[in-house]
Amino acid sequence: MRRRRQFADSLDMLLDTITNTFGGIVFLALLIVLLMGSAKPVTSKSDELRESRILHQEIQELLNRRNELTQSRSAQQIVSTIMNFNTDSQLADKVKQLATQYG
Repeated sequence: MRRRRQFADSLDMLLDTITNTFGGIVFLALLIVLLMGSAKPVTSKSDELRESRILHQEIQELLNRRNELTQSRSAQQIVSTIMNFNTDSQLADKVKQLATQYG
């Protein structure tokens, strides 16, 4: 009887080892999949250059738009200043002053 028990214990130990090994492999596979999913995709130099050019163009467009808005604001301030005068002589004087100032 003793020998049968040792044989059964030996199979239990083998089954335990195989189960633990399989569990470890599954754990490592899941870990690798999770790490690969969170990794940043590799971009080539040409992709980076293309993105840099696009961003540079967008910056230039925004700077041009800012300049246009600044000029528009200046023109609006001039019109606002002109509209605040009550008499024609004050208006004419201010128009002359602004014409010489802004040429």
